[in-house]
Amino acid sequence: MSLAQPPNKYDKYYWDEFVDKSNNFITARQIALMIFGIAVSVQAIGLMLQPSEWLIWNALTFIVATNLGAVLLAIQAQNSADNIRDMYRSAFDADFYQSLFLFSQLKRSITENANKKDISLQNEIDSLGINLYEFIEGYLEVFKNDKNATIDTNDKQEVSFETEDELFR
Repeated sequence: MSLAQPPNKYDKYYWDEFVDKSNNFITARQIALMIFGIAVSVQAIGLMLQPSEWLIWNALTFIVATNLGAVLLAIQAQNSADNIRDMYRSAFDADFYQSLFLFSQLKRSITENANKKDISLQNEIDSLGINLYEFIEGYLEVFKNDKNATIDTNDKQEVSFETEDELFR
């Protein structure tokens, strides 16, 4: 059992951290610095070794193998990027962004009303959830009772009135 507290997802700070972690990609500058560091390290090792035909041949085959591997991995990475782009395009369309905007507006409205009542957002959501559940449950119960109810219909009966006064009484 973990002693860590579960995150408070009602707190905006949680979502700020979530966004920061989600946007943690390696930059072109970081890649260039890594390549420079690797090149300096490999060059330093090369300066410590005595050249020979065997060493040169193994170094060349290693270079060819790593370059071929890099090209194949680059093709695979581009294919994955194309697949992600297609999935992103189909999932994150205008309807998604409009729905996200509408939910954000609803959240903003609920937050403002909770602040007016001087209660926490979590308590307001919990209260709304209970009220909404009870409303839907009551509606469905009435609907079920009405659905199963039978209505007695009588045969048509003729009603006659002798004067108009009797009709409007």
